[in-house]
Amino acid sequence: MLTDISLLRHERRGAAAALSALSLLLATGCVLLLLCRPPPSVHNRATSGRAAAKKDSPLLFFAMGDWGGGSRFMPTTRSQLANGDGMATVASWMGVTPAFVMAVGDNFYECGVTDVESRRFASTFEAAFSQPALQVPWYAIAGNHDHCGNVSAQLAYAAQRRGTARWRYPHLWYTFTERAPSGATVQIVYIDTVVLAGMPQEEGEPGVVAEQYAPHPAQRLGPEQLAWLEATLASSTADYLWVSGHYPVFSPCQHGPTPALLRDVLPLLRRHGAAGFIAGHDHCSAHYEQHGMAFVLSGAGRECCYHPRHLASPLNPGPPHFRMDRERHYGAIGGFASFSVGAGATTLRYHSDNGTVLYTAEPILPRRPEAGTER
Repeated sequence: MLTDISLLRHERRGAAAALSALSLLLATGCVLLLLCRPPPSVHNRATSGRAAAKKDSPLLFFAMGDWGGGSRFMPTTRSQLANGDGMATVASWMGVTPAFVMAVGDNFYECGVTDVESRRFASTFEAAFSQPALQVPWYAIAGNHDHCGNVSAQLAYAAQRRGTARWRYPHLWYTFTERAPSGATVQIVYIDTVVLAGMPQEEGEPGVVAEQYAPHPAQRLGPEQLAWLEATLASSTADYLWVSGHYPVFSPCQHGPTPALLRDVLPLLRRHGAAGFIAGHDHCSAHYEQHGMAFVLSGAGRECCYHPRHLASPLNPGPPHFRMDRERHYGAIGGFASFSVGAGATTLRYHSDNGTVLYTAEPILPRRPEAGTER
């Protein structure tokens, strides 16, 4: 039974040294037909394959970043496998099959995949998460380690419905909507944060300056993505509107908050009444709240944990309400977040790798009837 308790290593292997074939081509034009089309909006895609649930049953989904094994020589990690078992445990405890899993970037370490035939899809994803409860759609977005490789291969794996066809990744940025048994709607708006911020280069002064980023060819798509993001948020009528990308808006850990997101994305979240932002990148967990929004850091997919070197950063909105890092890890070797959408609120929980609830946030309420009003 789960209990509610009240409560690294730092790796830099020159992420900017190798650019993906995708990113090089992005600088001059479209890579695949998939990328030349407008980003898709997938409505209730996962719901169609599930048996009808009782109206009093919640809609459950998980979020986990930085889960993609160790390297091509070590396709899985102990923490990654434990997290899969932990998510299955939470689903069993709640008596609910999850609607989907959010794979929030850095899906394949150390340098993404090379092509759609890569064995890493089978070893790092399909076989690693073989639990019956996790045979649901996995909605993915790219992280910096994915952009080190060939992101177009991850898009193609989804387009060709390879493997168990769980892998959902139709575009560099996209949105999808789910409807809970209660009737409440949840919209996830995925953005590619490498397109907005570039690639990690070097770190600033601990606790003061956030990580520095090197230019990346994919950033040529930045204005297009931001225009799409604003239009998508403005048109949303979802009860719960979440934006998600690999880099965090706020973080107490090794990489710290992301200046480009603070500048370009945070104002849009507030203007359009978003529930918050879901991220990874830092290999730790943390929960922040600002302007009535929740900022979810769930990056302990492959290990626990990074050092909280940006705990005192003035770019963060004060101390986090919850943190799991190298200094405060609760004995965990990994972790993930769960979202339980009920009739009147969403319950957000942070879990250790075995499913134990480490922290439950304040209930997240639906957007006001006049959807899109500023928080």
